[in-house]
Amino acid sequence: MRMRESGHVRRSNYALALLLATLALATPGCVPGGTGSFMTPPTAPVDHATVQPARVRKMGEDITLSYAPSGAELLAMGGNITIARSTGYVAATTMGGDIVIDSLESGAHLQSNGGSIRLLLLPASTNEPRDLDLTVRGGNVRLILADPASATFDVELGYGHDERDRYAIESDFPLMKTTSAWERSPTHLFRSRQHIKATGTVGNGRDHLRIRVEGGMVYLTRRP
Repeated sequence: MRMRESGHVRRSNYALALLLATLALATPGCVPGGTGSFMTPPTAPVDHATVQPARVRKMGEDITLSYAPSGAELLAMGGNITIARSTGYVAATTMGGDIVIDSLESGAHLQSNGGSIRLLLLPASTNEPRDLDLTVRGGNVRLILADPASATFDVELGYGHDERDRYAIESDFPLMKTTSAWERSPTHLFRSRQHIKATGTVGNGRDHLRIRVEGGMVYLTRRP
């Protein structure tokens, strides 16, 4: 998947990754061998008394898992995260890298700053609803849903004036889209931004799919 971003965005994301990496080094438990929690980690809803997800933290290196049967809690500062298959909940954050999950059978909470997210969501093995929360700043999201898909979409895409013709939400599923006025926010005080919100349902809407992207593309793809 090819990212679309300006040199300014790349430099800003790189500077942000370096800053957060420096803070992580000074925080117990935010580097391998520490004893505390991750820096602003998404929390995997698993019972740690009975299930132990794979738990990996790396600074400036990639994280690669071939199989995560009990899910995973991952943090990469300046590296990519790749999982070939996961049957458990995945909570992953990367600064300046991509997140790729080739096969996901559970829910997930994924965040990438300066990278992209791509994953294939397989049909659930039970009737329990799954939550999928994807957040990207300065990158793209490609979510592939294998049939029979059953989900509710909640998508929001933000961009600046110089990006309005570069980014969009492209979907194989019917969505209702609304476009906001140009507004400033606490995170964008000096430059107004516009947001596209899209909602829709496929099947009986069992799984809840929430996607937030700033400065990137959103692709929702059906896989037969």
